[in-house]
Amino acid sequence: TDADYTAVVNTIKLLPAATLTANRTITIPTGSNGDFLYINNAETGFAWLISGSVYLSDRTTTITQLLARANYIILKVSGKWVIQN
Repeated sequence: TDADYTAVVNTIKLLPAATLTANRTITIPTGSNGDFLYINNAETGFAWLISGSVYLSDRTTTITQLLARANYIILKVSGKWVIQN
């Protein structure tokens, strides 16, 4: 079933297994510079669609999708969430 989640600082949230048709909104907290957000996507063929200001570490290339079966570290830097690659 569809479900929405809000990420909380210093908290681990394990989402239930999903299918490709599942739609979930995960709200990322505003955070402070230096905060880390870890996303572990262990499902085959499942991708996160991103909306908001998430960039590669060059702070120019906007990320719109996180691919399946990969770990991501998103760092809050200068007011923006940046994926360290």
